Amino acid sequence: MLLAIVNLRCSDEILTIIAMVEAGNIFYRPNGKQAEADQKRAKFLQPEGDHLTLLAVYEAWKAKNLSVPWCYENFVQHRSMSKARDVRGQLLTVMDTHELEVVSAGKDRTMMRKAIVAGFLFQVAKRDPHDGYRTFVDNQLVYIHPSNVLFRRQPDWVIYNELVMTTKEYMCEISVIESKWLMELVPGFFKMFNVLTDEVARAYGAQCAEDMKCFLHARAHKLVYGGLMVLIFPVVHPHGTLVSHTVAYLTIHL
Repeated sequence: MLLAIVNLRCSDEILTIIAMVEAGNIFYRPNGKQAEADQKRAKFLQPEGDHLTLLAVYEAWKAKNLSVPWCYENFVQHRSMSKARDVRGQLLTVMDTHELEVVSAGKDRTMMRKAIVAGFLFQVAKRDPHDGYRTFVDNQLVYIHPSNVLFRRQPDWVIYNELVMTTKEYMCEISVIESKWLMELVPGFFKMFNVLTDEVARAYGAQCAEDMKCFLHARAHKLVYGGLMVLIFPVVHPHGTLVSHTVAYLTIHL
């Protein structure tokens, strides 16, 4: 992740975003003041999603000299902001130790989101035409929470930080991304996956390779260990009996 943000020349902003995510809940809504708190929060909301919203909050706080009264006025948790400041300081120390340059992307918000994709590739989800979203790694059905700024927009592709189960499996800390960035940032992975699925499709004796590749993508079990992804394809007889598994190993360079 650190190498990715240096190469994409937006390490300054991404360190802040990582620190804010690690800090936990930033906003609060006290009883009797929910409407006022929501109005204050709305000032920071960014159309690209939660990650840039968190960045906007930190930069506004920094512009006010890390003011405690500013936090109270904007219904922002000072304890969380202080933690974010400390985490960011620790990350800066790591950058310095490894002689990695801290560079600002300025107003290039696209580059910031690309860096997030490079660091969290396997936390990507695509909108399902029938319901919710499907995660990139295990095809799990997930949702955007109704309280999220992106709920009404329902973008085609998003990246998230974690999943939380309540009434449904909801994505937390979401940002809009573009599918072409995936191929741009890790082209080797997609090329190898297509080759592998073509080979397994032939093993199935598929009439239509493209349809079989879609089937395989949905059914493959994907396990990630560091830079190694293991794809396990169930080989099933036409009558439905499990015959064996085809296993493929991919080395992924992020």
